[in-house]
Amino acid sequence: MLSTIDLVPTLLELLALQIPADLPGESWVPAMRHPGSIPGTEKIFFHEKPCGVEYAGIRTEQWKFVHKNEKGSESSLLIDLVNDPEENHSADSLSKAKEMGAFLEEWKKENLFITQTREMTEAMRQALKEGGYLRK
Repeated sequence: MLSTIDLVPTLLELLALQIPADLPGESWVPAMRHPGSIPGTEKIFFHEKPCGVEYAGIRTEQWKFVHKNEKGSESSLLIDLVNDPEENHSADSLSKAKEMGAFLEEWKKENLFITQTREMTEAMRQALKEGGYLRK
């Protein structure tokens, strides 16, 4: 499965630049040159925190698991994408939810640079102002 996290390694390879070993994602250049050689990304992870509500999730070909944390109140949702492609119902599989939750927790521990909240420094704020991204 292709993910936006694969964009940077793909562009670096297309530009014949070295891909740092610790850069997340993988290049899709081999798949572009040889259509039968699609990279083996079996799981796609995501994390976002809009308005203080944290969403983290994992998606495979068949399953989508989303964990929500809002001010200490936590909930999870598991969807069987094969049998419910429109994502209308939560799947009733405690064992699969635990398995997907464990994969998600492992990913979060390995990717603290993504999941930890970072404070904006004054230098960052100034650069964003100068670029027209902040008005205040």
